[in-house]
Amino acid sequence: MPQKDDGWVFWILIGGAAFAGYHYFSSKEPVKTQKPASYEQIIEPPPQVEQIITPPVQNALPVFQPEHRYDATEDRVYFYLGAASDEERKRGVASGPTMAFRYYGEDKQGEHVFRSYTANGYPIQFYYCKDPCKLMRDDSSVRTVVNDETIMGALVEDMRNGFLKKSKRQNPVPTAEPPAPVVDEIIPAEQTAEN
Repeated sequence: MPQKDDGWVFWILIGGAAFAGYHYFSSKEPVKTQKPASYEQIIEPPPQVEQIITPPVQNALPVFQPEHRYDATEDRVYFYLGAASDEERKRGVASGPTMAFRYYGEDKQGEHVFRSYTANGYPIQFYYCKDPCKLMRDDSSVRTVVNDETIMGALVEDMRNGFLKKSKRQNPVPTAEPPAPVVDEIIPAEQTAEN
């Protein structure tokens, strides 16, 4: 069977496109060429605007506020509760001894001065340390390394963070020697009669 020739469709499409293109371009006026504009003609300078200066916005970041480590305070004496030892816990004791300290600020040598007290308020001894207070010295010159997990470490941390208020150090007032004891003398009666 002879094949059908579809080539005529192709030629009709080409002819139609050429006809449409001819009428489209022939109906328009010819394009006039212009002289290119200079840069200044294309870009206009921006209008002068008064500059407004605003302060930078500062977002309030949460600031870490340390808490004091002393357990109680009274009249600038700071009380720290010690931890119970393993043996004390076995006996049912929940906490260790209570230690009390007073802070006197820095002395002339640049040492921080502390004084320890018993829980009843009796003074025990002075302690001294220089920044960064990793070594503490007592009255008898015994030196102790300050560990952050001990009472002395808590004391130093509270001092660094400004939680300990300075007390005035009062030098002991020299007292007069006590009067000599009165001794009752037994005076014989004969001596008293003669006088």
